[in-house]
Amino acid sequence: MLNGIYRVADAMLAFVRRVEDIPGKLPELGVVISYAVLHFVMTAFHEPWLDEAVAWQIARCATVSDILFKIPHYEGHPQLWHFIMLPFVRLGMPYEMSLALISFLFTGIAVALIVYKSPFPRVVRCLLPFTYFIFYQYGVIVRPYCVMLLAFVLLAITYKRRSDCPGRYALSLALLAGTSAFGIVMAGGIALVWVIEIWEERRIGVFLKSFLRDRRIWCLFALLMWALFLVASIMPAEDTFATNLKIEQEEYTPMWIRLCYMFFVSLPDVLLTDAYGSYELLQTVEFSPVDLVSAGLLGILLWAVIFLFGRIKKTTFLFLLPHVLLGITGSVLYINIHHIGIVQFLFLFWVWISLEETDKKEQKRIRISKESIVRVMALGSSLCLGVLLFWNISACVQEVQKEYAPGRSLAGFLKKNSLDSYKIMGQWQCIYDEDQGVLLDENTNNCTIAMDIAPYFEKNIVYNYADGKNEGNYISHIVPTEEDNKKNHEKWKAQGIPDILLREPKLGEVWTDGEVAFKDYIPVYVCEVQQIWKVSAENSHIYVYVKRDLARKLGLKAVIGSN
Repeated sequence: MLNGIYRVADAMLAFVRRVEDIPGKLPELGVVISYAVLHFVMTAFHEPWLDEAVAWQIARCATVSDILFKIPHYEGHPQLWHFIMLPFVRLGMPYEMSLALISFLFTGIAVALIVYKSPFPRVVRCLLPFTYFIFYQYGVIVRPYCVMLLAFVLLAITYKRRSDCPGRYALSLALLAGTSAFGIVMAGGIALVWVIEIWEERRIGVFLKSFLRDRRIWCLFALLMWALFLVASIMPAEDTFATNLKIEQEEYTPMWIRLCYMFFVSLPDVLLTDAYGSYELLQTVEFSPVDLVSAGLLGILLWAVIFLFGRIKKTTFLFLLPHVLLGITGSVLYINIHHIGIVQFLFLFWVWISLEETDKKEQKRIRISKESIVRVMALGSSLCLGVLLFWNISACVQEVQKEYAPGRSLAGFLKKNSLDSYKIMGQWQCIYDEDQGVLLDENTNNCTIAMDIAPYFEKNIVYNYADGKNEGNYISHIVPTEEDNKKNHEKWKAQGIPDILLREPKLGEVWTDGEVAFKDYIPVYVCEVQQIWKVSAENSHIYVYVKRDLARKLGLKAVIGSN
C-alpha cells in the first residue's frame, strides 16, 4: 500500500515538474485574466447580504465624523473599510457594481502577487486564486477580509527584508490591523515576534545604545500608536449590541470546547473539514462530537507538521503567537463561521515565509529523508487544494442557482409593482418565550430586512426604521431601552397603519387586534434565500405581505403554498 501511495505522489510530482518547465509567463497571465473574468461573473450572480449592505449604507449615509469617532464603537470594526467604500458610494457608483470593484481592487492585486511572487510551485500558485476562501467567501462576498488577504500577501513579500526596509513591513502590519479587530490581534502577535527577534540580536548594553538609531524600533513605535488608536476606536460602547447579548447561559458552548475549536479545529476546518458548519456564534454552536474529535486529531497532526517545519525554518512563532491570540479572542469575545477563513490567510503567510527561509544546519538535524518529506507534502497539499477547489466550485454553482440574500429580489418586486410609494413596515427584533407566549427581548433599532433593500432605493422607504429618514439609515447596533422601544411604538402608531409588511413584524406590540392584525394582510411575494457555506446552504423564506383591500386594488394574488 505504501508503494501505491508513493506512486501516486511521484505522479503528482512529475506533473508539477512538467508544469514548471512550461516556458514564459503565459500560464500566470491566463490565471490572472481568468480570475478577473470569473470574479465579475460571479459577483453579478451574487445577491449582497446584510453585512455588505450595512457597510455600504454607512459609507452612504453616515457623516465622516461619525465614521471616525462613533460608529466603530458599535460596529466593532476599524474605520478603514468604510473609508475605502466612501469615494465609490459618494461618487454615485451603483451598489452592486461598487462592491464588485472594491473587492477586485484588493483580491485582484493579491492574486497577481500570489501568482507572480509567491515561492509555491507553479501548480499551487495557479490554483490558489480559485480556492474557496480566496475566490468566493472573501472575494465574491465583499467584506473587509479582501483587504486582509492583500495585507497578508504584502507581509509575506516584505518579510524577508524586514530589517533592511522595516517601513514596508510595518505598513503591511498596519494595513492588517486596520481591517478588523481580528486583524489587530494577529498583527499584534506578528509584531511581538518581531520585537523578540530584535531583542535577541544584541546584548542588552549594545541594544540600549543603538535603540534610538534603529529604524525598526521607530516603525514598531508608530505601529503601536496606530494599534492603540484602533483599539480605542473599537472599544464597545455600553449600549452596543455586542456587549448586551441576551443568550441564556445554558445555551452557551462551554469555554473549553470553544478553545479546543479555535486552537485545534479551526485550521483543519479551513483546509479539509467542516466541523463548524452553521451560521451561528461560536458561543452557541452545537458541535458533533465525531466531527469535533476527528477534526481535532487532524489539527494536532497539522500542528506537529508546523512545529517540525517551523523548527527547520525558525518560523514557528510567526504562526503560533498570532493564532493563539486569535483563538483566545474568538473564544472569549466573538467569532462567527464566516470569520474562520482568516486562519487560512495566516497559514498561507506562514507557509510562504517558511519556504523562503532556509537554514541548512537546522535541516540536517531532522532525520527524515528528503524524498519522504516531498512526497508527504505533495499528497497533503494536493488533498487540501482539491477540497478547497471543490468547495469553491460547489459554492459558485449554488450561487448561480440560488439567491444568497433577499435584497435584490425584494427591491425588484417592490419597484415593479410601485409598492415603494406606500407605507412599508419591516420586521424588527422580537424574541418570545414560545411556551409562555411572553416577550423576552425587543430591539426596535434592529430591522435587518430594511437594510437588505436600503441600497437599492434613493431614499429610506421603511417608515419604522431610522424614522423613515435617510440620515442614519443603517443598523446602528445600539440597544434601545424599554422607554426607547415605547417611544418608537408611539412614533410608528402616529404615522398610521402599514400598507405593506416585510417579513412578519409583531403588530400586536404597537396596535390592538381591533385596530389592525396580521390576518388583515396576505402574502403576495416570497423570496427563498440560501446562505451558502462550502457545499451546504441554510434556507429561509422571506415574505412580502400587502393589506387585503390594497392587494385587490393592485391585482396582487396570494402566493401559492402560503398560509
